[in-house]
Amino acid sequence: MRAMLESVASRGYEGTTVPQVVADAKVSRNAFYELFADKTECFLAVCDQLAEEVLGDIANPTEDTWREALRAGTQR
Repeated sequence: MRAMLESVASRGYEGTTVPQVVADAKVSRNAFYELFADKTECFLAVCDQLAEEVLGDIANPTEDTWREALRAGTQR
């Protein structure tokens, strides 16, 4: 999923292909298709994972004040 995220960040969704993702991830094409039906399903899994992380950060802030949270959020 990291390879998908990095590929979309650099090439855009339309410019990203499964062969590129597979090569970047250093996995076989068969391994990719055991986990995902296609490029869209992989991309949506990445989006779901990132959404969970963001919502988790919002629901369970680790900083004590809003200023600390703002600083931490802008340093990522």
